[in-house]
Amino acid sequence: MRWWRERLVGVGVPLALVASPVRAASLSAEFDGSFTARRASVLGVVAATFAQHGRAVRGTLHLTLPDPALAGSYAVRGQAAGRRVVLVGRAGARSLAWHGRWAGASTLRGRATVRAPGRRVRGALVLAVRGGADACAAYFRDEVLARVLVPICARCHVATGLARGTRLRVDPTNLAATRASVGQVIDPANPAASPVLHKPLGELGHGGGVQLAAGGPEIEVLRHWVDLVTQNLCAAGSAPGGGSGGGGGTGAELYGARCASCHGPDARGLDGRPNIRCNRAIHDVVRSGRVGASGTMPAFPDLMDAEIVTIQQYLNALCAAGGASGADLYAGNCATCHGGDAGGGPTAPSIRCATRVADAVARGRGSVMPAFPALDTARADAVIAFLASECEAAGVTGRDLWEGNCGTCHGPTGGGGTSAEGIHGPDVRCAGSHDFVEKLTSGEPPMPAFPSLLVSPRLERLVAWVAGACSGGDD
Repeated sequence: MRWWRERLVGVGVPLALVASPVRAASLSAEFDGSFTARRASVLGVVAATFAQHGRAVRGTLHLTLPDPALAGSYAVRGQAAGRRVVLVGRAGARSLAWHGRWAGASTLRGRATVRAPGRRVRGALVLAVRGGADACAAYFRDEVLARVLVPICARCHVATGLARGTRLRVDPTNLAATRASVGQVIDPANPAASPVLHKPLGELGHGGGVQLAAGGPEIEVLRHWVDLVTQNLCAAGSAPGGGSGGGGGTGAELYGARCASCHGPDARGLDGRPNIRCNRAIHDVVRSGRVGASGTMPAFPDLMDAEIVTIQQYLNALCAAGGASGADLYAGNCATCHGGDAGGGPTAPSIRCATRVADAVARGRGSVMPAFPALDTARADAVIAFLASECEAAGVTGRDLWEGNCGTCHGPTGGGGTSAEGIHGPDVRCAGSHDFVEKLTSGEPPMPAFPSLLVSPRLERLVAWVAGACSGGDD
């Protein structure tokens, strides 16, 4: 931002920092103390946290002053060169600037000015290591909570909001719990990849969509907080049940932390993401990710197998509690590839009028479709009933009948092909009606029989669709 590049010239009167016994010319420490205006008594109290990496310095300086127009948490940045330090900071429309110089191993002296629209104050600042955690609390309260979490995230991430099942929970009345919640979406091993930075930008799955602008002041507030936490200058807070929220937990906690932002608190999907309430085999897709009709799901390589099993058990319980409807079972196990209405997706055919669903579920289809052993006979029957209703709702079209029963072997338009199991199907585009009746009645190994397709009007519509392909049509 422009204000970080402002030059500091002719500002104020001496600024003195009495720091902890850290190495001279290092600002990586926490401070508290007082701010005294020129020719005045103590004006207010101060808390600060700074981190230095090479010559770059970043930190927080919180001023508690009688004049609210000047008080607040200032996020500061600057440079340290030898024994000199130059920093500038801003808190909304307010700005702070100072030049400093180390005088010994633990004291920095300089000149400072704090400005607000129509106001300016110059004074001496004295800080000592004792209550550095106060600076962290002040920055979290006045910047992270007040500027980002409450006005933006609290639209959904509250106890009654759509994102109530996720790791991030905003409670303005409980700063400690909210701070711990934010800590769960910070990645200490890779701060730049922290979900708290990428989800609101829409760079990771986020049920709320894009909420912050890249490079905007709100994302910079979050980025600064991530820096303070991951550099161990501020504590993230304790996750519920202890720990930092990095792993373990109940199925509900793990689901809420890793899945609910896309799949919803009830696992029935958000913003076009799939319903996984009755998904009986999440392991492979969680481990490797998937591209399907509803979009791309990233892999979660950091989840342990035991955690995936715990999430699976949680989903199984949700499914059982909801009665395991055919719609839920289909949505959780089939819709990612075959589409929400079973009408097909980019990589999978329509199956809403398929008649060998039980076989496909039990055995899979080569390398393109896995088996679903967790879908036992009763569950498979529920899926079949759901598909039958979708077939009728769509009008039992010739295309649906072909794709769901014939196209995997005979090609998408009947011109011949080879199935994922290596079964070759010849060109049948110009076969007569009697040929269809014969093959569908008894089959011809390795082709099975399809007696259910002989029922009128299914046979007529299937034959008419193939005849259209023979003459160059496609329906």
